[in-house]
Amino acid sequence: MNERTTSSHIESTNLFEKELEKPTIFKDESKLSINYIPSILPHRENELKNLINEFRVIIEHPMKANRKVLITGPVGTGKTAIAKSFGQMLKSVAKKRNLNIYYHHVNCRRNRTYSLILKNIILSFYSAIPSRGYSPEELLDILKDILIKEKKYLVLTLDELDYMVDKSPILYDLTRLMDEEFNSDQYISLIIIARNTSFLHLLDKSTRSTLQNPCITMKKYTAEQLFDILAERCKEAFYSGTVSKEILEQIAETSAEFGDARYALELLRVAGGVANKECNLKISPEHVRIAQSNIHPMIKREILRDLTYNQKILLLAIVRKLKKEETVYVEISDVEDQYAIICEEFNFKATQHTTNWNNIKDLETTFGIIKTKVSGKNKRGRSTLISINDAPLELLEEELTQLLEQS
Repeated sequence: MNERTTSSHIESTNLFEKELEKPTIFKDESKLSINYIPSILPHRENELKNLINEFRVIIEHPMKANRKVLITGPVGTGKTAIAKSFGQMLKSVAKKRNLNIYYHHVNCRRNRTYSLILKNIILSFYSAIPSRGYSPEELLDILKDILIKEKKYLVLTLDELDYMVDKSPILYDLTRLMDEEFNSDQYISLIIIARNTSFLHLLDKSTRSTLQNPCITMKKYTAEQLFDILAERCKEAFYSGTVSKEILEQIAETSAEFGDARYALELLRVAGGVANKECNLKISPEHVRIAQSNIHPMIKREILRDLTYNQKILLLAIVRKLKKEETVYVEISDVEDQYAIICEEFNFKATQHTTNWNNIKDLETTFGIIKTKVSGKNKRGRSTLISINDAPLELLEEELTQLLEQS
């Protein structure tokens, strides 16, 4: 390492140390993360009690019963939170009673295929499985053998199942895992999380009937409820006196239109970050306004990150075409022309129309980012029209470009 490099390294380290020495309003910023599940879930006590009562039988009569519960509701209404909170309680109660009951939570949007989901479940029991490729049928047999031979009872949550339920027989197989023998012991129960019940029509009649009841439906939060959620989380995330009641009311009222606790918490976190950068030890109304201008409730960054590279390019093509034309809808053929240009920009090999069409359907039905409709007849016949109504194009373009450049 030469003198110039050493000097630059020292300067960078000193800069890092100086930034760390600055005061902060955050006691623990991670407590505002969507992945953090607090010990108290305001305004979800009744739903949690319903879930506990549904699964009471597997505690009272181990291996003798199974349960299948559906939890539905819009984004940010606490579906994942109550499932994970229930899972922690279940593990604690099972350990206290010396019961071999396990809870595992798998996100079906991140684990996009049947095989990946099954591997995820198996890895929760064992840190590794042989590297050779297993078929879903083989993985299902491995899971079944683990449960039966080791007398393990699994409560499995399939979160965001509606993102892939039409692409695999996972529900059919898991709901019938122990059906081969008469009055056999039971080893698995399911919690299904979805935005709504519309995915049920994709299932066979018998599977559908087992999932329709019980169903726990989560409603959007009101401004008052969002205020309570923010107030509880503030106790863990911020130092005392840094966030006023008025600021929490401002964020709660802003977020109430969407009823989305995730958005409210993200708005609070970003506002705190703005205050930190200004070395201000109190969040001001202007900090909240700045935060609001930088994020949008309909741009779910975790969803954008989960798109494939090709889907990100295609979505960026839709965004840029809509911006350029300044119209509500653009034709798929025009989007594909724009897509080819962006592929060259990012040195990516463009895919054919069929793949693009499937990705467009995924962006609509799986991720809910775009909307499509069929045009009336024109010179070229009918065409698919594409629109984005729920998010600012400028912010979407910026976010997608960053993600593509980082990949």
